[in-house]
Amino acid sequence: MWTRAELKQRGKASFFGNYWISVGAWVLFGLIVGCASFVAGFIPFVGSIAAAVFLAGPLTVGITRFTLKNRNSEGKIEDLFSVFDSNYMNLVTVELIKNLFIILWSLLFIIPGIIKSYEYRMVDYLLAENPEMDYREALDRSRQMMDGEKWNAFVLDLSFLGWNILSAFTFGLLALFFVTPYMGQTNAELYVTLSNNNPTVVYSNATEEDNF
Repeated sequence: MWTRAELKQRGKASFFGNYWISVGAWVLFGLIVGCASFVAGFIPFVGSIAAAVFLAGPLTVGITRFTLKNRNSEGKIEDLFSVFDSNYMNLVTVELIKNLFIILWSLLFIIPGIIKSYEYRMVDYLLAENPEMDYREALDRSRQMMDGEKWNAFVLDLSFLGWNILSAFTFGLLALFFVTPYMGQTNAELYVTLSNNNPTVVYSNATEEDNF
């Protein structure tokens, strides 16, 4: 059984252990995705979809891979771009299908889409460690890992609400230099914890190593 306090403590330690690299990785991730979305805006619909499918999706796996490696202070900026030479098209395919399923469930009303997004929460982490994993296995394993954990993960997200509100008052600076990397590392801890609790579900060799 995991607790929010334990995950956040370990996440914060990983973040501070490699502080400037962590901030740099998240800033670069945000800049690339943001700029791509801005440019895609000049090509309505098609451009936005292309940016999301071929850039934002794979880069999300890249920043996720960074957070996993950063648990041991080994994260590097280059991890963000490692997805482009590591089963890139498979990552594109899996991310596309995952997001398509979430969108389709959201059309049934908001709540089913939210539930589905939590059900598939571990897909990015599974791909970060196993880029060759196909979409069926990735979605199925994520569902198994999140079985009985979706509410707990939702409450974990809520525990960052205060920080996000404070970030708004600093025009995003607090998010830039603290909140976003902190949340990213905490979520990496959640994945590793669930992996260790479900040894028959994932075949990664990751090891484990309510503070407002």
